Amino acid sequence: MSPGSPPTRTAYVDALRRLARRDLTRAELSRALLRAGHTPETVETVLDRLASERALDDDRLASTWARARLSHYGHGRHRIKAELLRRGVARPSVERGLRQALDDVPETAALDATLRRLWRHQVKAPAEKRLLRVWNALLRRGYPAQLVAERLRALHPQRATGIAELVDSAAGYGHDDGSDPSAPGDYD
Repeated sequence: MSPGSPPTRTAYVDALRRLARRDLTRAELSRALLRAGHTPETVETVLDRLASERALDDDRLASTWARARLSHYGHGRHRIKAELLRRGVARPSVERGLRQALDDVPETAALDATLRRLWRHQVKAPAEKRLLRVWNALLRRGYPAQLVAERLRALHPQRATGIAELVDSAAGYGHDDGSDPSAPGDYD
């Protein structure tokens, strides 16, 4: 099917409208166009055209999205990676985007800001419970356990014993070795 044929033109306009509302990955846009009733051949033609025009760029989306998640949402590398993979971004694009985002926004700065905010919210909890809640919240946000422990020790040196116990307990869940929980097989 040629890029100028009526079905292709209709799919192209439909794709542009969707991209005007928000950035989509190639996989998300493909699914949306197929659900809208466009043929697979037409969808591939449109996606290739949009990619050649740089209107559809998973590398750019991964970098921008990762940077926003780090700086504004307080998410760590593991969660960002898992979410981008879930959205259908190819692993190499995820790696490049995350690397660019981490160059722009240091993960330790994002972690420190999130840690301080979470710590303030747990002010009424007993010390051990407060530490455990903050630790778990930071791991759920996708920060590596060793980085969380390092930053907790730096910001709260008086809690060193409790932090050491948390690091030891995380070892049983594969969080202490820098492994990526979004990688296949890490939790098999």
